[in-house]
Order: sequence, then C-alpha cells, then structure tokens
Amino acid sequence: MKNLYGEQHQALQKEFDTEQLAERVKDAIVTDFVTEEHRAFIEQQDMFFLSTVDHQGYPTCSYKGGDKGFVKIIDEKTLDFSQS
Repeated sequence: MKNLYGEQHQALQKEFDTEQLAERVKDAIVTDFVTEEHRAFIEQQDMFFLSTVDHQGYPTCSYKGGDKGFVKIIDEKTLDFSQS
C-alpha cells in the first residue's frame, strides 16, 4: 500500500494542491487489514462490488450480492462471500 497513488493521481493532486489532503486520507483511513469497525460494517451488507486488475493492468468490477450478512470476515486479511 505504500504506492496507493499512481503518477496520474499525484499529478492531479499537485495541480489542484490536494497533496496534503490525499496523504491525510491515506494515513487516516486506508489499511491493508480489516479492523473490527470494518468487520461490523462489512458483515451487515447485502452487496458489494469486487474490483480487480489483470496481469495487463486492465480493471474489472463485478457486483456480489446475497442475503444480509452473506460476507463473513475470516481474519484480518481474509473474507468469505460464498453462498450456502
């Protein structure tokens, strides 16, 4: 997560003088693990969007949905959204 912002993002932050704001957002809310606060929120949802990037850098985004609580947090780095 050390390189959260790409070159394009950084250029826009510089252009609009929002570099400090972007760093504050990163420092305040971005983590590479699930906190207890996140767990409580995530496990109450009935949908989310899963975004990935393939080996060529192309993004995809797909809807995942089910009954409220269908997402389970296994540990601070793992979640399960399989349906029973």
